[in-house]
Amino acid sequence: MVTFEPAFPTRFTENHDGHRQLGDAAFGSQQWQAVFQQPSSHKFTFLRE
Repeated sequence: MVTFEPAFPTRFTENHDGHRQLGDAAFGSQQWQAVFQQPSSHKFTFLRE
């Protein structure tokens, strides 16, 4: 089990391609990057789903 706060990926990967690549590997695709277009109140739910 891996846990993290949704603020982590949005804070540290928004402008850093190297961190985005790590996120791609963790989530298995680039689909998670749509979190950047979500309102703050929906980011956690978006990443969880």
